[in-house]
Amino acid sequence: MSNIISGNIFDYILIDCPPNLGLITQNALKISTHYLIPVVPDIISTLGIPQISGSVNRFSENLGVSIECLGMILTKVKSVNLHRSTEQLLRQKADNAEYPKVWESKIKDTIKGQEAFNFESFSSSFKAKYNSSGLYQQYRNVKEEFLRLCPS
Repeated sequence: MSNIISGNIFDYILIDCPPNLGLITQNALKISTHYLIPVVPDIISTLGIPQISGSVNRFSENLGVSIECLGMILTKVKSVNLHRSTEQLLRQKADNAEYPKVWESKIKDTIKGQEAFNFESFSSSFKAKYNSSGLYQQYRNVKEEFLRLCPS
């Protein structure tokens, strides 16, 4: 276990947590240096952004460590006016330093994306299974942006 934590096996470990500051999320944050906020660009999903940032900041201060926000990534994005206008508002608030940075990469809401969690359908790789739908490229863009933004 110490080899994994000390970085001898992995450069980065991504931990997907519930959208609250419960015990699971607290434990993940305790071993983290950064966090990322996934956001569906609708009104309800964006209401909690200041609370998430504030809660994580207080938590890291109580621990006496720095846990920095890498920004927000838009997920389940649809081509509807509500999502476009909410994305624009999020980017404005980020530009005004009210919210964390909004990543350029985003994950669109697609049927293929929902099918990605069907573990009964086997493929040799994510690329082989979803390259034709563009889903593979979306996740590849997220990976590239992550590598650019994450400290080495």
